[in-house]
This record gives sequence, structure tokens and C-alpha cells, in this order.
Amino acid sequence: MATVAALSNGRASLIKRVEALVNLSQQARVHETVRGEFFIRAADLNHIVAQFEQRQLQIVELCTTPEELDEQYEVQSRFDDMQYSIKSVAAELNREAAQSSAPRGNLTSNNVKLPKIQIPTFDGQIKNWPTFYDLFRSLIHNNPNLSAIEKFQYLSTSLSREASTVIKNLPISAANYAIAFDALVARYNNKRVLLTNYWQAIYSAPKVNGDSQSLLRNLLNVFSENLAALKQYDEVDLWDFTLLNLMLQKLDTTWKQKFELSIVGNSVPAYNDLQEFLLKHCTALETSVMTMGHNSASALRKPTAASSVPAKRPVTSSFVTRSPTSKEQCLNCSDEHPLTKCDAFLEMEPRDRHTFARKKNLCYNCLSRVHSVSKCPSKVNCRVCNCRHHTLLHFVPKPSAESGEASGVVENPSTDDGVKVMTNAIPTRSFILLATARIIVVDSRGKYRAFRALLDTASEATFVTERCAKVLGLPQTNAVVPIQGLNQMSTSSTSGVLKCEVRSHLVRNFSLKAEMVVVPQICGDVPTMAVSQDQLRQFRHLRNLELADPEFGTPQQVDVLLGADVYGQIVTSGFKKGRLEEPSALNTVFGWVLIGGIKRDKQKTVVRSFCTSIDNSLDAALKRFWQLEQVPQRIMAAPQDVLCEEKFTSTISRDIKGRYVVQLPFADTSPSLGRSFDSAMRRFLALEARLFRDKLARQSYHEFMKDYIDQGHMTVIPQIQVNKNAGFYIPHHGIARTDPDNAKFRVVFDASAKSSNGNSLNDVLLVGPKLQADIGALLMVFRTHNIVFTADIRQMYRQIAVAESQRLYQKILWRFSPEQPINEYYLNTVTYGVCSSPYLAIRTLAQLVKDEGHAFPLGAQVLKSCIYVDDVVAGASSIEDARETQEQLIKLLNKGGFELRKWASNSQGLVNSVPTSHQRPYQFPLESPGMIKLLGLQWCPQADIFSYTINPNNRPCTKRNILSEIARIYDPLGFLAPLTLMAKQLIQTLWSIGIGWDDAPPAEIVNLWNSFQAQVPELGKVSIPRQCADDGALTSELHGFADASERGFGAVVYLRQSRPTGEIRVSLIAGKSRVAPLKTVSLPRLELCAAVLAADLLSFVRETLKGVLNIHRVYAWSDSKVALTWIRSPPYRWATFVANRVAHIQDLLEPSAWNHVSGRDNPADCASRGLLPQEVVTHPLWWAGPTWLAGTGCHHK
Repeated sequence: MATVAALSNGRASLIKRVEALVNLSQQARVHETVRGEFFIRAADLNHIVAQFEQRQLQIVELCTTPEELDEQYEVQSRFDDMQYSIKSVAAELNREAAQSSAPRGNLTSNNVKLPKIQIPTFDGQIKNWPTFYDLFRSLIHNNPNLSAIEKFQYLSTSLSREASTVIKNLPISAANYAIAFDALVARYNNKRVLLTNYWQAIYSAPKVNGDSQSLLRNLLNVFSENLAALKQYDEVDLWDFTLLNLMLQKLDTTWKQKFELSIVGNSVPAYNDLQEFLLKHCTALETSVMTMGHNSASALRKPTAASSVPAKRPVTSSFVTRSPTSKEQCLNCSDEHPLTKCDAFLEMEPRDRHTFARKKNLCYNCLSRVHSVSKCPSKVNCRVCNCRHHTLLHFVPKPSAESGEASGVVENPSTDDGVKVMTNAIPTRSFILLATARIIVVDSRGKYRAFRALLDTASEATFVTERCAKVLGLPQTNAVVPIQGLNQMSTSSTSGVLKCEVRSHLVRNFSLKAEMVVVPQICGDVPTMAVSQDQLRQFRHLRNLELADPEFGTPQQVDVLLGADVYGQIVTSGFKKGRLEEPSALNTVFGWVLIGGIKRDKQKTVVRSFCTSIDNSLDAALKRFWQLEQVPQRIMAAPQDVLCEEKFTSTISRDIKGRYVVQLPFADTSPSLGRSFDSAMRRFLALEARLFRDKLARQSYHEFMKDYIDQGHMTVIPQIQVNKNAGFYIPHHGIARTDPDNAKFRVVFDASAKSSNGNSLNDVLLVGPKLQADIGALLMVFRTHNIVFTADIRQMYRQIAVAESQRLYQKILWRFSPEQPINEYYLNTVTYGVCSSPYLAIRTLAQLVKDEGHAFPLGAQVLKSCIYVDDVVAGASSIEDARETQEQLIKLLNKGGFELRKWASNSQGLVNSVPTSHQRPYQFPLESPGMIKLLGLQWCPQADIFSYTINPNNRPCTKRNILSEIARIYDPLGFLAPLTLMAKQLIQTLWSIGIGWDDAPPAEIVNLWNSFQAQVPELGKVSIPRQCADDGALTSELHGFADASERGFGAVVYLRQSRPTGEIRVSLIAGKSRVAPLKTVSLPRLELCAAVLAADLLSFVRETLKGVLNIHRVYAWSDSKVALTWIRSPPYRWATFVANRVAHIQDLLEPSAWNHVSGRDNPADCASRGLLPQEVVTHPLWWAGPTWLAGTGCHHK
């Protein structure tokens, strides 16, 4: 492996080459004689940059300290400065060459000096082609004084974006110029396409609503410009009646009535009549705006920060002055076209367009300067979210929450990934201050970062902006968190969730652990108008206060919203109440925050109301769906996981009966918990009232609690030990279960309930490392055994005791009857709902193996690798071995006080060896087989097959219901990968079109979804043999296939075994699918991504099965020769994207393992294109692989 020194030496030579090129570029600016050499050398720049990036990446990966990383980032920055300087000079010299390329022939016939003509850049938009084509052909193509290679150079520098791709693969040479020019003409000089484009522009022109001269002028310009272009092709002579009616459709009822009144007699008006009519009214509107004078313009100026009193803004005026012009002047580039047709404006990010509109005082809805959005006559709203702003100002995919004025409720332009903030512009005499504070948040390096926070008791969660999250650099957990605003209006999902530490600059020992939901933006600037310190001094009760936000009166962005979940920990004693229309002050750990109204005269302000609630149910379901779709990867232990393990090993013990006793793994030795009794009491009384109304639930609840008491798992706290201020009281509630294999009712303990200081029990505990085995791996191994069995550890959590000294943190309130006093109980065992319980339970089983496993080797092996939480999933090669394993497992678990129940097996004899009460109830006769749940799958022990049962819910077709239904698809081994690809494509489409959670999608999606739902019951016909391997096989091979399409890419793995009889057995082992990204990626690169997926899947399957099968060889197959060429070559030969993926593939598989397969024989094609349920059920290529795989000599196909 190369050292940092060796890599740095190679990088240094590249830097010297670029430095020499920088010097040459500066000479080329001054001396034309060296420009030819400069362009030749500059042609190698991209290759040098690629080599540098490769070495730089390797060096960065070898860095071990932050100082070393900072040094490397400095080198990267200097190198980037040099390469961009070279490219800038090259572009400058190309522009100079293009500007000096006018014809140099005899121009003696005209002595008038014309202005220098610059060739416009053509970006591939068909409407710009005729102008570019005529100019380029006149100035360059037909210029006899230019050589072919010079013309090619001008052509290549005059093309951008899509147009540049037409000739990008042609080397610049004299011979290739004619080829390049002809290719461009063939691509864009298409009369039919041009005519269609002109007509489409006319047909899709925006409608005019109200007396908006800008919209009216824009409509006239669109018709005039495109009709002029159509007339060049003599295509409009007979269109008069069509054009007249088409333009009338673009006008609202008022304009149509005015035009009808202007018509004399019964003659049919001509298109020119309507055009002249609108031109007159457009001129009249412009003139009326001009005559309004200059007062309105000055009235709309924003107050400066230095002003002691902000400037007055009359609510009644909504006009600004403008100069008379024959054509509308663009507010962005000053050319004569509407702002909505400005290429520079359209190329801006939505966020920048919104900022531009705000700075120019434009109407957010129609982009007019004549009025504000509150006076906008247009009835057209955003076409994406139907809110009161222009579609061009809609933030997708990163919405913003800029404040705006409106006559009604206006949501921020967001539908995909943000919090919906409701704003309402109403006339008021008070200007409202919102509670803001300066807070400190600790970043990933332990440094303190200052941010501006808004305190909001109406929010159930705490939020942080993406900008702030990026600065902090803390790890985020992916989460889909639907959020609701005022009036139950749903918004779209969030970016994720992060945990951080909040501190105060005033209270040194204050520390708050907060969980924050990451959103693109919280709101617009707060406050909405500037407030000076002088205005505050008039209120005596607010003098000499140490403010939490010294700049409370300066409109600034909000980085953090502190919700009700942390509010109790922030507020301290002290409240200074103001009188009517005076702000009040609330004391917090950050200082005094100001909130309330300040009296203003005739002002119009934006009232913000923050009210959010979070629905986590859909997030949990989708999270499980996406986790199953990932190939499992090894996760490195985090520092807090190491600490949790140390606490466990140093505190675990056993009682006299052999049962284990554990301690709760607190993050700190002194848990920071407030008073929780009052909250638990309120929750219990509410629970008791519900149980009183529901007799069946009350009976089930009483039975559950009685069982807890009878087994000693909870005990009454002696009156002498009762202390309502110590420990933690856990609220509880019941959950009814419909699963016949599980208890129909169980009590859930809510250890996430907040105490008075805002912390819950779960907040102060360590969760511990994830010890659960991967479900896919368990099922894979389960499929290799001849004899298999499953069982359940009865009440596993409750067999592990919690140390007596820590039971005060597990107190509950309970009584069986309202006539009885409410008793306090200790929960004596590991408890459901406590975040550390899964770790404690599974880790205790591992400790049992360590302590007692030496006497029961077969049983110990099962507990180590064949258990998922409390489910045992194991097997053996023979009934004798299975019985021995069963016996050892029972004895081993008994040593720790555990008992196995709900036994099931594909062998009747194995099941009969345990008491009937310990067996899972199902019919064994094959004539009436029964299905049982096995790690979420349907397994029939008698027939020994897996199957699927998915019953669709007939709910309305909305984004929420579609995602909810898709999340129900449980496919841990990827047997339904072609089906899940279609599901994932639906999710991608629903996100990209930006509809609301409860909105119906477009008709084509509804039709596809209805077809999908109608076919889902067909999956019940799928029967997959449980056993996929033969112990006596001569050879065992893994064959992985990869394929990609424009829609997605996928991989599938088969096990191929040859038996002593000569028979070949092929079994589907696992499959995975991915949707293609929205950003266009070339098909060869997608094929390479599919190869990465196949390599990951093959590696996972090989590692999973190596303990139970001897895999003789692994084969990988792809139908992409380009991808195979990349994989079989050293990674350094390729660009970064390809090189990184090739290196990853070669780390997992030898290049010699890869082979070519024809497209028609590639079963991964099913996973890359997607199949409907009915197609999946009957697709032989997917279930069995290509036919030659079951024959001999298949390795050379």
C-alpha cells in the first residue's frame, strides 16, 4: 500500500505541471504568439486534475488527525484556485477570438461603422436555434478567412448545456468540423419541431386575470413574437379565427366582456381587432401607473437599521412608478422581455428567485411591480402546492419559508421536505415580537456554535435548519416525519433527526440534550420589521434586563425552534408582564426573552403562528421497508456503545436461582431527571377512565397486570419507601394485538415520557449496540438445513431482574378498582419500552453462553447465531442431531431461568418431544396444512414452503395511503425484488411531483396503483421451497447477476449444487433492486452500480453461508461489456465515479469471477425494470435463473 510520502511526491509533480500552465496562461493573455501552445497544453488539464483527485483522495484516507486533514484541504484549495484560473483564462481568450471573428473581406460599399456583433451561446433550446444558426453561418461558417479548425473552435465555444453534448465526443480537428456542423444542423434545424415549439408557446401562454398590465403585455408579446416566427414559414394565413379564440381563452371574464362591448355590429372580429384592443388598454394601464406620482415608491422603501422609527407603509397604496416603454423591460437583465421569460432568471435556484422577488418588491404571486400579493388580482396560484405564490418561487427539493404578505392564509412554498409555516397578513395596530434567544450548540468537534433560536410552546418537537445541521456536522438519523400545521394542514417530510447538546452563555453548568428534527428552513426573518432599542426603553418594566437575544429587533433568520419538548428545561423563575400592547419578558436560562405586542399606527404586519405535531407511525413503517432493502453492512462500535458494554460486564450478576441481575446503563452516574409523578398520575387517571368504558380492554389489562404481580415481576412499594420526587414514574397503556401467534393484549410502558426538567428515562440511558442478527441472514441459514425448528423464549425480558438499587427508576401507578387507593409499584425486571431493554436482554443471552455454553456446545451455537430477539430459528442435518440440539438448548436456557415455548418444526417427531402446552398450535396433517409466522414470513411446516399473504386495504389513492401500503411489503430475502422496484419507483415519483400527503396523485399513477393493488392477492400463489441446499452435494456455487435499465438496477444470487446423481439444483437465494436516480446517469454507469450491488450481495451471501456450506466458487454475471471492461481493469485508469466503484467491486470479488451473459438470459433484468405482482408469480427466469444454469458447462455462457 502506498505511503503518504510516496503519494505526496506523485502529487507534487502534478502541482508543478499546473503551476507551469498558470504561468503560461498569464503570458498568453499578453502575447498572442504563445496562445497556440497554451491551448495545446490546456487540453491536458482535465487529465491532470483527474490524476490529482485520485492521489488526493488516497492521501486524505490515510490522514489520522484533524491537523493532517486541514493541511490536505489547504493543498486541495490551492490546486483548485490554479485550475480554475487556467480555465478562466482559456474562456476569456476564446471569447476574444469569437468577438474578433467578423468577416474581413472588402467592405468598401458601406462606410458606416457597425457595432461589434458577438455570437450568442446556443444552449439547445429550440426557440434560440434560428437566431444562432443565422448568425453563426453568416459570421463563421461562410467566412472564407477562417480555417476549418478555427471554425470548429468557435463552434465548440459557442455551445453549452444540451447543445454541447451533440459534438462533445468529436476531437477538434479540421476534418471533423464539417461533421460537427452537419450533426448540429441535423439535430436542431427541424422545421416541424420549430413550428411546434412556436405554437406550444402560444398555446401555453399564461392567462390574464385582472387589470395587470404586465400580464397583459406578456400575453401580447408571447403571441406577437411567436406569430412573427410562424409567418416566416407561411403557416398562419388561415389561422385568424383560431388565434382569436385562443387569445380569448387566455383572458378572464372581465376582459372578455370589455372586448365584446367594443365590437360594433354582428361582424365576426378578427385577431388584429383583439390585439389592438388589448394594446390600447395595456397602454392605458401603464399611463395610469405613471400618473400615481412618486409618493407610493417612497412609501414602499424598507426602514433602515439606523432609523429609530421604521418608515410608515400605507396599506392602501400598492403601486410603484415605472418609465414608459414600448416593450416590458426585464427587471433582471434589462432586456426587452418579461421576467418569466428571462433565461438568467429561470436558471436561478428557486430560493434565489424568491430573494430576488423580495428585494425588487414584486408581487409573490404574479411577479408584478404594480401591487403586492395582498392586492394581486390573479386567481392563479402555484401549480405545485396551490398556494399564493408563483410557481417559479416554489422551493423544490429544498423549500424555504420566506415570509410574505397576503390577504389570507399563505403557506411557505414547500411541499417536499419542510415544515409548513402558516402566515396571515392582517391589519393591526400592534407589531408582535416573538420569543428569540441566542443559544450555544456543541458541534461534532466539541466546539461551541452560536445560533438564533425561537421558543415555541405550540410545537411538539424541536427543529433545526439544514444550514445549521451542516455547520454542526453531527450524525443524522434518516426519518420520514410528516408534520401538521394550523388547521390540521399536513406538510411534507423532514431531512432527518439529530441529537445535540445545547448550552447557555449565561448559566455555565446548564446542559440540555435535545433531539432536533432537521428541516430546510423554519421561517422567514424574525421579527418581520425592525425594532430599535429606543423603542424598548419606553417600557419601564423592561429596563436593565439581560436579554437572551440582544439583537431581538433586527430581522434575522431563525436556526433553531425550541419546542414544548424542551420548554420546561429552559424557563426559569421570573416573568415581567406588560400592559395592553406592551411586550412582556420571560426569564430563561439564556436570559430574558421578549414576547408580545408593541403599539404601532396603521401598520400591516405578518402574523406567524407555529403549531406542529409529528406522526411517527409512517416513519417507522417506511424505515423498516428501506432497511430491508439494504444489503447489511458491518457497523463500527460507537464510543457510547463501548461504554455501555463496559457498564454491563462490570455490573451483571446472578441470584441464588441462577437468574441474571442487570443494572440500567445510565449515561451519567447521576441521572438528570425531574419530577415525573404528576404526569404519570394524569396518564393513569385517563387510562382508568378509558378502561371503565371498555369492559373487554379492562379485563385484558387486569389479567396482564395480575400476571405481572403473581410472578413477582412487580411489587408494591412499602409506604416508608414512597418518595414522589425520587427516581422515575413510567406511564403505561395497552395495545391490542390481532396476531393469533402472539398475546392479544399487552401493556406498554412509556419510558419516553418527559419529566419536569424535560428529560425522560430513555433520554438518560444508553441504548447499547445493536446485537440483533440480520433477519435475512437467519432465514438464509434456516433454508440450508434438512430438519428445522422454531421456538419462542417465554417472557424473555421478564426473566432478567433489575438490581434493587435501580428499581426506583421503574415505578408505576396501578389499582384494580377506582374504589381502591392508587398504589405505587416497582417493576423488578427488564421492561418493555425502556430503550436499553433489547440490548440488556440479548446481551444477557450472550453472557449465558459464555457462562454455561461449554457444557452445551450445540445449544450454545444456536444462541450465538440462530436467534432474533426472543425467536429461535435453527436446524440440523438429521432428526437425531436436531433432537440433541433441542435438548441442549432447553437445558442451557433453563440454567438462566429461561423457558422455550411455541415449538414448531417440519418434523412431527421433533415437535412431539416437548409437552403439548409448549407446542405452537397448528395442524400437521398435510391434507390441511397451516401457516405460521416466521420472522415476518409465512411458513408452512408441513409442506415446508414459504408463501406470501398481502391483503390490500381499499383506501383512497393518496400519497399517504400509497406509502403506507408499500411499507407493508415485507421481503427480507428479496424474493419480490422486481415488485419492490415498482413500489420504490412509485415512491420516487410521488416525491418528485411534490403533491401533499393527502392529495390524489395524477391519473396515470392512480391507474398504475389500482392495477398494482388488484394484483397483489396473486402473490398468494407463490410457493418457495424452504430448503435450498443439499448436505451431500458434490459442489456448491454462487451465481450473482447484475443488470440496469433507465428505470433502475438490480442484482440476484442463486445457489447451484451438483448432486452425486448428476442432478443440478438451482435455488433463488436473495435479490435486491434500486431505482435509478432522478438526475440522469448514463446506462453504463448504472450497469456498474448494478455490479456493485451484485458484488455486495454475493459477498453477504458467501459470508452468511460459509459456516454451513462449503462454497467452492463464486461467479458474477453482467450483460454490459463496458462495465465488465471497467471491472477487469485497474481502477486508476478511470474517472473518479468509475474508479471508486471498481475498487469496491475488486475488494469483494476477483476480476476473474466476472463473466458476460446475454441480456435475454439475465434474470436481474426483472429486478432492474420492475414487474407487477401477476408477472412476478409466473416468471420462470426470475425464480430459476437461465435454463443453462441447471445444465453443465454453464460457466462459459
